[in-house]
Amino acid sequence: MTARTQGRSVQDVQTRSAAVTAGTGSLNAEARTIKVVWTTGAAVKRYSWDEGYYMEELAVDRKSIRLDRFEAMSLLDGHEQSMDARLGTVVPGSVKFESGKATATLRLSRNAKAESILRDLEDGHPINISVGYKIHRYEKTEGGADTLPTIRAIDWEPMELSVVAVPADPGAVSRKEQDMPEDNTPPEQQRQQHQRPANLIAERRRVKDIRDLARSMNMAEDEMDAAIDSGEPVESFRARAFDKMIERQNQSPTFPHVETRGMQDSQETLRRMVANAILHRSGLVDKLEDGAREWRGMPTMDIVKEVMRFRGESTRGSVHDVASRAMHSSSDFPIILQDITNQVVLSAYSAYENTFQLIASRKVLSDYRETKVIDIGSAPDLLLKNEHGEFKAGTIRESEEGMKLQRYGRSIGFTHEMLVNDRLDAFMDVVRNWGLKVAKLEGDIVWGAVIGDSLVLKDGKPLFHADHNNLTTPGTALDESALVAARKAFRQQKDIDRRPINIAPKYLFVGTDLEIVAQKLITGNLVATKTDDVVPQAIKSLVPVYEPRLDDIPGGKAWFLFADINQAMGRGIHYLHLLGHETPTTAEQIGFRIEGVEFTIAHSFGVGITDYRYAYKNAGDTSGPEE
Repeated sequence: MTARTQGRSVQDVQTRSAAVTAGTGSLNAEARTIKVVWTTGAAVKRYSWDEGYYMEELAVDRKSIRLDRFEAMSLLDGHEQSMDARLGTVVPGSVKFESGKATATLRLSRNAKAESILRDLEDGHPINISVGYKIHRYEKTEGGADTLPTIRAIDWEPMELSVVAVPADPGAVSRKEQDMPEDNTPPEQQRQQHQRPANLIAERRRVKDIRDLARSMNMAEDEMDAAIDSGEPVESFRARAFDKMIERQNQSPTFPHVETRGMQDSQETLRRMVANAILHRSGLVDKLEDGAREWRGMPTMDIVKEVMRFRGESTRGSVHDVASRAMHSSSDFPIILQDITNQVVLSAYSAYENTFQLIASRKVLSDYRETKVIDIGSAPDLLLKNEHGEFKAGTIRESEEGMKLQRYGRSIGFTHEMLVNDRLDAFMDVVRNWGLKVAKLEGDIVWGAVIGDSLVLKDGKPLFHADHNNLTTPGTALDESALVAARKAFRQQKDIDRRPINIAPKYLFVGTDLEIVAQKLITGNLVATKTDDVVPQAIKSLVPVYEPRLDDIPGGKAWFLFADINQAMGRGIHYLHLLGHETPTTAEQIGFRIEGVEFTIAHSFGVGITDYRYAYKNAGDTSGPEE
């Protein structure tokens, strides 16, 4: 293997966790301080687009670690960046480097979360400290046929410390003060100690690692002693210890379960690759990322197991045991499932075409209170400047109309049985239909208000009313003469200052019965033999639009004209979205009402109106069938 120094820097924030146990020399309950090992630099398996799978090591010495932040560093709850999540601080000047480990002393706050942690420490329960860090420079050693390449960070910077649930570096543990003395052994004696037989050193290392693991994971002493006496390998004991820890967490968790979703590290990259593979094989994304190819053809349970192994979680036991662990809040699979669900919903929602967007203006509201929209009349006419060099003041008349948002939602579950039976594709079909239903709901709400005359203006009258000069009832058949009359009514509308708006209709909306009639009337290629047969340009300029919801009108023969929203300049019908949530949102909840992951989809939407002058309705001729 060859080693080389990489000149580029790695700026993504990453995390790794180290276990810490309370001891008589490390915990000072009165002073509320605890001495912790926050890194051992141990190798951790990671993945990135640039490198693929590799082992990452951290150099643990003063020249390799930038410690500028440590003097004012806070201890956080699960990497959450807020004052409410602060559990304490690092005691200034307490960082030390001892036998390849970096230690520091933490002082716990007096808030409720920190008080709970202090009680656990006093009772001998372990907590785990995770360090978030950036790598500025590293050395890479190429791997061999059976080994992964190794990236060793030689210039890196701790960004924050947090209390988390599961350690990625179980060999890095806190020690009692008497277990970590300063190494004052004379040089000659140190040399002699290093020359001891390799098997003796290996055995002591095995015993030490097993003891450290047992302490970090709160294993019983008899289990620890049995492992030591039987000669059990460290890796075997670590696997059993993880299984025990996960079992305890599922039954009665004693510390918070935290997932650092915001960290742009190999774990998040893995999630993106798995999500991309699943979405690609379902035809929802066109591009298959290079790192996603290996996941594309795998059954769901195989994907789950590989993701768990990558995280260091156990995949032992029956398929039902593995499925239960995969659905746990500390696992990656629910996060991947949430990402997939969100993308499928948004894809389906965006693909649905709603005709109301041709005639309604979008308005974004910041809350659910009724909003008053001010409709300003035409601007005052410009007049000549008078002899005093002054402009004459004009007046603006206002008309207020109210509108508000409503909240809609539904829930669905991806269950334990669906995971075991590999029903992920079927679940995605349901989720895709969810997205379509949200878009369809928007159309139902807008057209339901138009058809049902529930859009009422400040004058107490609905959108279409005889007093508004935009309703013909009883209606007439859809023909050229009826369109000419409707266009004339449109042209004669006046604004709130009683001046002509001078806008022509653009869209002709019809239902099923009139769809072909409208197309022939407007786009037919009839060759005229006399002047009266020529279709006027005013009719040809209309755009026929088929809207199936118009079939819900009794008789099915009603037809509508609407102005273009750009000409209406924000007046007329409005559809409403919530600021920051303009598209449907999804959220997950694990193991609360169902055995699995429960998803909710929610959407805020509304419809309102500010003006009636840009719409026209003809109730249609319902006396008989169209010729």
